[in-house]
Amino acid sequence: MFNKLISSETIDFLVQDIASRISADYKDKDVLIVSVLNGSFMFTADLVRYIKGPKLEIDFISISSYSDKQVSSGKINVYKDVSIDIKDKNIIICEDIIDSGRSIKFLGKYFLDKGAKSIKVCSLLLKEEMLIEDIEIHYLGCVIPNIFVVGYGMDDAYKYRCLDYIGTKRKCKGNIRIQRTYKTTQKGLSGGR
Repeated sequence: MFNKLISSETIDFLVQDIASRISADYKDKDVLIVSVLNGSFMFTADLVRYIKGPKLEIDFISISSYSDKQVSSGKINVYKDVSIDIKDKNIIICEDIIDSGRSIKFLGKYFLDKGAKSIKVCSLLLKEEMLIEDIEIHYLGCVIPNIFVVGYGMDDAYKYRCLDYIGTKRKCKGNIRIQRTYKTTQKGLSGGR
């Protein structure tokens, strides 16, 4: 039914790598992981089980720019806000996939306006070709081509979230590359290590 783009074994490798870097960066600090619903729930659940050391708090936020249309309006609405007071908290925003960068840019400002101490971004996947915002991803799994993906929490009309791999309906014509960080600038794109 789907072409396997990223296997469950590769996903597990990527999640463990991200978790080890978060563990090292926050070994003596408290951190609040904010999972962006709905797609990132599986990634977040696996990630927090592998993080060692820091005192973790976990919360969820649901945002959308689609309302009842299939095309983004560009205006982002918060449908479910975090329950924890985020003032003076170190926050890691946890996404399944970043494409335009609008949601991450919105959430970074949103949490800073609420008094967060620091903001870092974590995403399993990045569609580099789709980026229109300047963003930094501190913890990244891999970069994928601009192709619609399902599985591992990501859906197609609420279906296929439970797949243990990431798949596509059509053959992938681009490269997938593992990349640990990512940063864009006004001058253009610049990948991390």
